[in-house]
Amino acid sequence: MDRNPNPNPLRRSTSGGGSGGIILEKYQLGQILGRGSFAKVYRAKSLLDNANVAIKVIEKPAIADQTAESLLVREENCKSDVSVNAFDIISMSSGLDLSGLFEADLGKKERRFASRGSMKDVEERVERVSGELGYKVEKGKGREMGLVKGKMVLLVRILELVAKMGLLMVEMKVVSGGDELDKGDVDQLEALKLGLGDIAVSWHNNDVAVNA
Repeated sequence: MDRNPNPNPLRRSTSGGGSGGIILEKYQLGQILGRGSFAKVYRAKSLLDNANVAIKVIEKPAIADQTAESLLVREENCKSDVSVNAFDIISMSSGLDLSGLFEADLGKKERRFASRGSMKDVEERVERVSGELGYKVEKGKGREMGLVKGKMVLLVRILELVAKMGLLMVEMKVVSGGDELDKGDVDQLEALKLGLGDIAVSWHNNDVAVNA
């Protein structure tokens, strides 16, 4: 495994440690995001620039375990890519939960998802799918857009969550109606979700209240 001290945001380490621990004298570990067969993934903060990063910590027993060798080699081969990001970890670690990168107190009328696409590609996909579903699309400032269909009004925002990892967050919020979603609103959100398809790596806040 490479132990070059270059501050890669997904730096792999064979050092021990848990929440609150310091890795490579450069990263402070936070909450655990997930665990695989031989490693754990933590949310962490760079001590150099306070950037939020994801750290994969390989457990010591895995180093001597021959059954883990092929997985370790596969991770090493991934370094030949131009960049390594959080979604490479998803493919290698079962049970990884990205929800720790999102706010926990979302409103009942909001949906958010993580995306691996570029800002432009995601914006174009949202605009195209919305148009196909009959929404009038109104561009706002930055990466914001309003979607209007009948009495339903959606505000969509595309945000760069972790720049070094190419991680985007797309927020869809129903700004029309009362405090609760009715069945028609939920059906429309589900149609958008299906249309957006593979640009969404993981959805958050799917358990919304529904008024019949």
